[in-house]
Amino acid sequence: MSHADQRAGNAKTGRPANPRHPLDWAGLPEAEVAAPWPRLGRRLKLLLALLPIVLLALPSMARAEDVILFDRDGAATAFIDANELIIYRWNGEASAYLQRASDGVFDAFGFNGRHLGWYVAGVLYGNDGEAACAMAQRLSYTQDPTPRNPRQLVHPRAVPDPIPPRPPFDNTFSPRSCDTLLSFGLNR
Repeated sequence: MSHADQRAGNAKTGRPANPRHPLDWAGLPEAEVAAPWPRLGRRLKLLLALLPIVLLALPSMARAEDVILFDRDGAATAFIDANELIIYRWNGEASAYLQRASDGVFDAFGFNGRHLGWYVAGVLYGNDGEAACAMAQRLSYTQDPTPRNPRQLVHPRAVPDPIPPRPPFDNTFSPRSCDTLLSFGLNR
């Protein structure tokens, strides 16, 4: 083939006629030129098929892990959705939410608007200043958590009560369980 023929290319497709050129489409049937998909390898087809699924899953993969709260006996009783700042009881019921105060401490409110206490440095304190539950890093002993129930729908938030004065926080557990404290956030 002369240089003139190579420069002229394929008159039908307008593409170069050089058979060694990596972008030479002239030797392919029109169906493959129009839709190069059948020429792709199986792995590349699979990758292209899964790409939209992966892209949709990325925001959920970036979620922070839940913070598990343990009671005075070391049993898992609640968890905090670290992205939404919602406290769920272990049965999956959304019972409270956290709201950041100006000094970095979180106020805990029930969905009924009742102020339940404060979440400070991994410990949930009741309005009496005694600990109701804490994350594992704050405890000397925890039991392996049992499988928890799936999250239930979040209740609408009522107008929050005024925040009571903060008591001094005590390093002992309250006789009232964490589950009981969180249940106060569900109904008036």
